[in-house]
Amino acid sequence: MMLTTKILLAVVIPCVVKFDVVISLTDHWPSGSYTMPKPKSGCPHTDKTTWKEAWRFQDLENDAKQGSKFSSNFHMDAKIVNNDLERGFCTNNNQGVQEPWPVGSYCLYRNANHCPPNMTQGFIEWYDEQEKNQNRFNNYLSLPDGIYFGPSTRLLYCCHTTGKWYKSIQLPTENPFYLLPYGSGNCQRVVGTISSLEYIVYDTEDENNWDEFDGHHVFTDKVESWPKVFYCYYEGCQYQLRNKRGSFSSPNLHNGSYPDFQHCSWSINVNVPARILLKFQTLQVPNCKENSLDIFDGDSSEGSTLLARFCGKNATSGANVISTTSNLYIVFKSGKRFDKDTKDWSKRLQFHAEYSSLEAATPIFPTKISTKKKTQPQESSTLKVPWNIINFGKETSPTATFTTTRKRTTTDVRKHSTDNIYGNEETNSQIANNEYSSIYFLTALPILGMMILLVVIGTLFYWIRNKKMDVVEINGKIEKTAV
Repeated sequence: MMLTTKILLAVVIPCVVKFDVVISLTDHWPSGSYTMPKPKSGCPHTDKTTWKEAWRFQDLENDAKQGSKFSSNFHMDAKIVNNDLERGFCTNNNQGVQEPWPVGSYCLYRNANHCPPNMTQGFIEWYDEQEKNQNRFNNYLSLPDGIYFGPSTRLLYCCHTTGKWYKSIQLPTENPFYLLPYGSGNCQRVVGTISSLEYIVYDTEDENNWDEFDGHHVFTDKVESWPKVFYCYYEGCQYQLRNKRGSFSSPNLHNGSYPDFQHCSWSINVNVPARILLKFQTLQVPNCKENSLDIFDGDSSEGSTLLARFCGKNATSGANVISTTSNLYIVFKSGKRFDKDTKDWSKRLQFHAEYSSLEAATPIFPTKISTKKKTQPQESSTLKVPWNIINFGKETSPTATFTTTRKRTTTDVRKHSTDNIYGNEETNSQIANNEYSSIYFLTALPILGMMILLVVIGTLFYWIRNKKMDVVEINGKIEKTAV
């Protein structure tokens, strides 16, 4: 029974519980022609992709208000001097095959007069300073498609409009980069990154302003003469932990200023034939709609059993998770922060965990298990975590459940004591005995079948030897004679 349950968990849970599966890592950007904002760290070069650089200087409103500004913690290669803006661009100008970009909700700058497949276009035109305008640029062919001559700046965009920002996409994460949000202030999730929503306020012409927004373009508030345009900055956050013990935390745990949109991972391997004990000293993951912390029993999320998903009420400090192998893979996803102004730290998204290897001789902590009568599986869709996998601390006593295709009644969900682990030594011993009985029975079946076959063959041989008759003709009569 226990073996069957483990097989069912390994097969059913990854198919039913909703999480992003990383099919393959990518080390190159899609081929084709397109442009992105340039980070301060430089263009996101890889071994297979080399970018060309360019810049644009915008002569904005020349008055005493000086309204042009950046958001805090701004990472773009840009500067504002006397209210005028200069910013850099990175262009992949590959005139060969245009590869499609992953479906999502984001934009790029258009380049070479066309968009990548399945992306739609639009533009924003800034009505810059009209008197003695000093707009200028360099490396024209590596700038986004648009208008750069005269007292205005028009940039063209290519946008994915049919996807969801929370459906993670795969892009190279070796170096920081920018994408442009579409339709809202939500940054497209990218596997293995932390993303931050940033903005630029453009102080354009005050008198007879003709700022224009057309078609599908980057998200902006479209305020006349003061348009605020948003940008998403990405940094990699894929970590490998290889010691027998260690710890990890949510980004910026102690200052409470974690970035908005994250899809981070921690790969733990203790490099010995042992299991891993994971203890959460701090665990607060509010709002299950956009946030989750997933624990996989393996070295990736692909093909590994989902041991636990923490969010909402079950994300409580003191929770413990035990692996069945020497690997654990943790995936943290978050959406837009709703607790930025919250002074109550107990309501902020944060976690800190410590892990250690459990040698082969290390016993599982014995605990008591509820003796309530368990109802037979009926129609609910909840399934308990495997025995000795997860333990909640003394702060609370929630019940961890995961969606599967197995049928159960809601009465099957039981409240456990604060020190309870799912299972105890007596239960494990009984299950082990049942497993051994099943093995003995299965081993005896072939032997029994062989014995029966031998008896049948012997009987047939005896019958043929002693009962077979010859038919002969004697004096014109048919006689039967035993051979």
